[in-house]
Amino acid sequence: LQILRLADDVPLSWNETWLPAAYFPKLLETLANMTSLYYLLEQQYGMQLFRICSSFRSGNPTLAEAGMLQISPNTSILHIESVMRDQHGRRVELTSAKYRGDLCKVSIQFEE
Repeated sequence: LQILRLADDVPLSWNETWLPAAYFPKLLETLANMTSLYYLLEQQYGMQLFRICSSFRSGNPTLAEAGMLQISPNTSILHIESVMRDQHGRRVELTSAKYRGDLCKVSIQFEE
């Protein structure tokens, strides 16, 4: 899946998500009215996803990514790669998300 995320009609991130077709048959047919991928996966496939790990790094976008994000290729991006598992422990998602460096902020809460 390739998703361009917007905030107030301004491109914020470009996400590429890989999901195994064996676990999600006919997924592409159900995406037309999707508002939340995880809600759809739970409702249509009974699958709850949990994050295993994420890695963060800064970099520069490719020309194609810069065009989609409406930024200069010299603008920094935050690249986050995440792996998700389902409630049975199977790895079922890999996502590469590239956020505009001029519009993003990362906050991590370690304790409540």
